[in-house]
Parts: sequence; C-alpha cells; structure tokens
Amino acid sequence: MENSQLNARQRRIIKALLEGKLDEDAILKRCEVSRATYDLWFDNELFRAELGKRLAAIRRRNEARLEVFMATAAAKLVQLTESKNQETARKACLDIIKMNTASKQKCTDKNDKKRQETHSLDPETAKKLSKFLIEEKEKGNFGGQYEKVACTVPLTRKLLHQMSPSRR
Repeated sequence: MENSQLNARQRRIIKALLEGKLDEDAILKRCEVSRATYDLWFDNELFRAELGKRLAAIRRRNEARLEVFMATAAAKLVQLTESKNQETARKACLDIIKMNTASKQKCTDKNDKKRQETHSLDPETAKKLSKFLIEEKEKGNFGGQYEKVACTVPLTRKLLHQMSPSRR
C-alpha cells in the first residue's frame, strides 16, 4: 500500500499519532477530524496497514538503538562489579544477572545453541559474580532470595556449587 492512497487528513492524523505529543482527542481537534470519521478510518484496512507499517519501522529503529547501547551498558556494569563501594558492586552483579536472564528469555528457539551461547557469561565474570554472591549470602544480604538470584545464570550456579563453603 502506498502512502498516496491516504488523503491528507489521514496522513496528518498518522503523523500526529506517531509523534506521541498529544492524546487522541487533542489530535482530532488539531486535525479537525470528528471521532466518527476517525473511527471509520480504523475500519479501513489501508489506514490500519499504513499506521502499522510506520509503527513497525519505529520499533525496528528503537530496537537497533537499544542494541547499540546494550553493549556499552554491559561493559559499564562489568566495570562496576569491581567498585570499592560494595553496594554498587552488588547492584552491578545483580543487574548483569538480570540482563543475562532477560536476554535468554528472548531466545525462544531452544535448538539454537549458538544463539544461547552468545548470551552466556564468560568464565572470569561468572567467577567474580559467584565469589561476590557467596560473600553477600554469608552476610545475609539476600533475604531468602539467594537461590533464586544465583541460579538464574547456569555458569554462575555451577561455579557457586564448586565454591560453596562445604567444597572449599
């Protein structure tokens, strides 16, 4: 479907909706379109398709931006795990675990081992996290959530088991 199949008012409405600066009623008032006409446009497949196509393009751009900044954020979090401030280091460790868990949840195809491997922690980072988590557990800083937190990353769980006080 080409944009030229929409009239000027429909294109203005779509543009205003995607700008996200006004709510629907304000957009309708600004574009001088009645609610009834607007509702009819949503029954129009061409209008819905154009709006959907533009929304999909915005989502793709935003996902690409987030992917670029994800690497920077991850690198910064790894640096923060070595902070002298224990609370900062603890929070960085937990954020890394959360990022790793969220990333794995996005991987729905369990047969795609290569994709899963790209979301695993490297052994050195996992070892640091494990050591830190054990220390925090010994201090009682997890309030009963230790197993839940520690077991979200398979490599971390394995290292925690190897480093547990009964095996030291």
